[in-house]
This record gives sequence, structure tokens and C-alpha cells, in this order.
Amino acid sequence: MTSLTPLAPRTPAANPTPSERTLGLWLALAHFLLLGGYYAMRPVRDEVAANLRAVESDISIGDLWTAVFFVNLALAPIYAAFVSSSSRRRLLSSVLGFFALCAVGFAIAFERTSGETRLWADRVFYVWASVFVMFVISSFWSFASDLCSMDRAKRIFGLVAAAGTAGQILGSTVTRELSSDDVRASVILVVVVALLVAAAFVLWWIDHAFGAPVPDAGGSNAAARKNQDERIGGTFLSGFTAVVNSPYLMAISGFLLLMTMSSTVFYYVQSDLVGAAFDDRSERTEFLANLDVWTGWITLALQGGVVAFLMRRIGLGLTLAGLPLVALICVGAVWTAFDGADANLLGEVATANLSLLAMALVAQRVARYALAKPARETLFTLVSRDERFKSKNFMDTAVYRGGDVLWARVFELLMGAGHALANVLAMALPALALWGVGAVALGRSAKRRSDG
Repeated sequence: MTSLTPLAPRTPAANPTPSERTLGLWLALAHFLLLGGYYAMRPVRDEVAANLRAVESDISIGDLWTAVFFVNLALAPIYAAFVSSSSRRRLLSSVLGFFALCAVGFAIAFERTSGETRLWADRVFYVWASVFVMFVISSFWSFASDLCSMDRAKRIFGLVAAAGTAGQILGSTVTRELSSDDVRASVILVVVVALLVAAAFVLWWIDHAFGAPVPDAGGSNAAARKNQDERIGGTFLSGFTAVVNSPYLMAISGFLLLMTMSSTVFYYVQSDLVGAAFDDRSERTEFLANLDVWTGWITLALQGGVVAFLMRRIGLGLTLAGLPLVALICVGAVWTAFDGADANLLGEVATANLSLLAMALVAQRVARYALAKPARETLFTLVSRDERFKSKNFMDTAVYRGGDVLWARVFELLMGAGHALANVLAMALPALALWGVGAVALGRSAKRRSDG
């Protein structure tokens, strides 16, 4: 066991203690590596969606998202059972090892396949990369929340989120530069494997160094240390029942569901735009990576203490409401630009409004990652360990991915029925306004739980 000084008892102080800063730096490094790996692969994944339009595939984005949903649903009980019988260290090491091995397999598949076989490899990769987000990123934040009270999370989660953004910039930049040189996707996946393996070692070290959550002031640190290898109990249905029986968790689920609606609209526009504007797959990947790079730099600039300051000063509710507000403005702007445009000409109109769409996509992502993400993860510090792992995993699977499928099918149904894009966007505006009101109410509920 390391000789690091045990973390100081939790206090409501505005500034982190030296031990908390140490923990924050290690969590920040782990988040940096994880998001570096994800954002190196993400433009490759999103290019697959754009390529569906370019090759006029019979498989739609909705079909891919449906596959993602059912794969997540099938894996959820396996994941929940694994959580019930494993400590945090073994859980994260095993999950990261599994996905690293999968990335090696896809790199080989991309090198050795072509034609229709390669298209199917692309689709499977898309599903796998989307599942990666749920299992790996969700597990990381549950791991971090398990080491922090709500007060501690407010003090260090801003730093952890900012480090993830720096990883986003690194991963996106690597992919952008490699794609600009026509480097194959298989080489990009080798970079992903290296980052995931490094992240696994860092997470192992965090658990080894800091062990179990630190007790509140006056508690026994020795007693808390005994929880280092404590099994995470509960059953497969515990996550579902916890969400259904808790107004607080139901409110978080509602926030997620409406968030997927706004994301779906922009994702469809993005996919059609990139598919129409670029014929070369490397050029599409480069463009998509560039969007992530710009998003990362702006998000990082805003995360320099801004997120922690906002959560402390204006509260979680208004911080969470920042994303619905930005989404409302962006959807309104795109609605205005697309007003009167025929649904069948979506790609051409999107190409003509490239700058506006790029700014809207970046603004929405910045609000989502800089404001909503750390604030939303802070909400989970107010629930038990079992609820944190099981319920959060359930929401990421059934609510988040289920929301993707729901809104994708609604979008395709409306567009297929002949509705112009502007009409679809107009239908979304009232829901976005309701989302903002709900975000404020959710923040107030979190404050009551914290004070109680």
C-alpha cells in the first residue's frame, strides 16, 4: 500500500484540500486517457453514419441505434452480475481490457476486409464504439463518485472534466492529423488501444492508493478502508426498481431522455451534411474530428474553474439548465435557416449552411460537456453505491440508448412522412423549453437531498 496521506475528512470548504487535489489529479489523468481513446475512435464511428447516406444504404441511423440499444440491453444483466461480484479495481480493469482487445480485432478487420464485408465491419464497429461509451465512461464516473461526497465532487469534478476535455482534444487531433494524411482507420485504433491500456493502469493505481471512500468528519478511516474490496451488492433488477421507486432518479432519467432528443436532431443533420459534402471517407473523418477539436478547445477554456464556480454559486439546477438553453437557441437558429426547405433536399441545404450548422453543433456539444456533464455526474454522489452502479448503468442503457432509438424513429417517421426539417425542429422547441424548467427543478431536488 502506498504511503500517500489519507484523504482529509469531507468538509464544506470551497477549496480542495491537498489530499483532494492529489486524488483529483489522478482521476483527471485517468479521464484524460479514457476520453483520448474515445475521441480518437469517435470520428471514425461517426463517419460510418455519414457513409450510410453516401452509399445510399438500406440501413439507417435508426437501425444502428436500435442495434446499440438491444446490445446494451443484452449486456446489461451481465454487467450488473459482474458488478455484484467484483470490486471496483477488478471491474474497471476487466472492462477496459475487454474493449482494448476488441479494438485490436477491429483494426485487423479493417485491414483485411473490403466491399460489402467492410461495410458490415463498419456497422459492427459503430455498435461496439457506442457500447464503449456506456460501459467505460459510465464506469469511470461511478468509480469517481464512489470516492467523493457531493461537496468533494463540487471541488474536484471540474478539474476531472477539464482533463477529459484535454483528452478529447488529444484524441481528436491525432485522428484529424492521421486522416489528413490518409492514414487508415486501423492505425487510429492502435492509438486507441494504447490509451485504454494506460488508463487501466492509472485506475488500478487510484484504487490501490486511495481505496474506499473516506468517512465524514469524525468517522473512522480504518473502518472505511475495510470497504476497499467490498463487493457491490444488489440484483439485476435493483437498478430498474430503484429508478421506478425514486422521484429523484426518475427526474434524472427525464433529463437524459430530453437530452437525447436534442442530440438526435443535430446528429441526423450532421450525418446528412458530411455525407453530402465529402466523397472521400478520410476527408469526412477529418472534418468530424475537427468539430471535436474545436469543441474541446472551447470547452477547456470554459472549464478553467468555471464549472466548479457555477455549481457552487448558482447551484446545480441553473448549471444543468445551461444545456437546454443553448439547445433551444441552436435549434431555433437552424429552424430559421431551414424554414421552407424540402426534406428531400436536406443534404444540399445543410451544405449551403455549413458554417451555421458547425457552430450549432459545437455550441451544443460545449454546453453538454462543459456544463451538463460534470453537473449531472455530481447528482449521483447523493445515492448509494448500489444505486450508483446499477441505476446509472440502467439509465445509460434503457433511458439514454432507448431515448436514442425513440427519437431516431420519430425523426425518421416525420421526415419519411414528408415533413420539412423546419417543421420537425419547430416541434422540438416546446420540449426543449420544458427540459430547461425540469433541469432547474432537478437541481433543487438535489440540494434538498444534500441538505437533508
